[in-house]
Amino acid sequence: MFFWHVPRLMKGVLILAVAIGGLAMTQESRKEVRHTYDGESGTVTLLGVCAATEQEGYCWGPDGKPFPELTDRFDAAYKAGKIALTVRYGSKFRVAFFGINDKRSDASFHLEPVGSTNNYHQYESVLSSPSGDNSRYQGVAFDVPKDAKEGVVAFSYAASLGTSPRLKFAVGEKMSFLGATFEVVRIGTEAAETRQSTGYGTYTGKSWAVALRVTRTGTRNAGASWSVVGQDGLSVGIVDGEGKPAFVDASVLYSYNRPDSTPKYVQAAFGGTADVFRGGPDIVLGTNVNPTQIKEVCFSASEQRNVWITGIPLDPAR
Repeated sequence: MFFWHVPRLMKGVLILAVAIGGLAMTQESRKEVRHTYDGESGTVTLLGVCAATEQEGYCWGPDGKPFPELTDRFDAAYKAGKIALTVRYGSKFRVAFFGINDKRSDASFHLEPVGSTNNYHQYESVLSSPSGDNSRYQGVAFDVPKDAKEGVVAFSYAASLGTSPRLKFAVGEKMSFLGATFEVVRIGTEAAETRQSTGYGTYTGKSWAVALRVTRTGTRNAGASWSVVGQDGLSVGIVDGEGKPAFVDASVLYSYNRPDSTPKYVQAAFGGTADVFRGGPDIVLGTNVNPTQIKEVCFSASEQRNVWITGIPLDPAR
């Protein structure tokens, strides 16, 4: 069986997920692999490449040799009008098929061609594995000059860097994580009014500003997802209009906001858009949790990693 991780697909209908576009990255920011990527977040494997004349479709494997099973399925879908391929004078149009397995439920690889000249098609039908193991397929379309020999696809993903130690929520307190030191330098005491649409009316509450000073030794760039620990040592998930923790079941949160359509509670929030590892000037974050109710904060860090899959044969072997 040639198809990767999804053996029952051979009995079904070929579904294409074709993405056309461009993705620019610096050499330093990416990892290059040939045909297959196998990393902590998942696996991406080149299965084969297909092309079509006006009469029929045909396919070959990563080694350039004929791929009869993929050809049968691609040709049948092409003739049945389930896929649309545009052929332009002076260019070649190819579709490279990949098997994708997202090892983490929060990971989702989306492949894009590098150097493709047009963005006039995009098919996003993705077939999930019947085994339920996060396996799926994606077809990436190349519209390139006729003399192009190999294609490249690119994708990025968020790699988890772990969770920081807890930082005591008081001015002067410090915490170190991933080569950086975080110090609380200012905690706002005056609240600003905030308004947030919840779908059950507009929530009116308060927010406070917090400033952190970051001193780092490296050049890491990462995003942060913050968590707040209350004075009772419990995680703060929901707050009321005064920023005080509310013990409301999150699954029925909005039922407590009725019947007057004036929400009384909202999800707790802490953070901002700044890169927390950037260093330099103080980083100002915001929170809707009253600072007097916060004992500690911490964050889960992640960074974007970029991968190029190279060596995709755009023509069959001669």
